[in-house]
Amino acid sequence: MATELERCYNSLKDNGFLFIVHGNHSIHMASYATVEGIGEPPVRDGDRCQVRLKHLDLKIEDVYWSIESIVEASKEAGFELITIHQPLGELADAQPYLDEYQLPPYSYIILRKP
Repeated sequence: MATELERCYNSLKDNGFLFIVHGNHSIHMASYATVEGIGEPPVRDGDRCQVRLKHLDLKIEDVYWSIESIVEASKEAGFELITIHQPLGELADAQPYLDEYQLPPYSYIILRKP
C-alpha cells in the first residue's frame, strides 16, 4: 500500500486531491444490496479477501487495510487528511438498501497533497 500511495503522491500537483473508496470490514458480515464478502473475512491488515459486486456479478480479490492503517500510511507518504466520510443509505434514496441504513459498506477517504 505504501508504494501505491507514494506513486499517487508523486503523480499529483501541489494541492491535488486523492479520493480513496475503501470497502469497510462490514462488507464481510452485513447484508448489503450491492456488495458481499466471499469466504472468510479478513482478520488483520494485509489479509487477502474477496468481494462480489452483485449487480455486475463481478468477483474481486482485494487486500484488506483498516481505515487507520490507510490514514497512517497516507500521512507517511506526505498526504494531509481532509476527511473520512461514511455514507449511510436514506429512505429518500429510493434504493433497495438492506444494512446500508445502519452500516456503511464503504468509506470515502479524502487526502490532499500539500
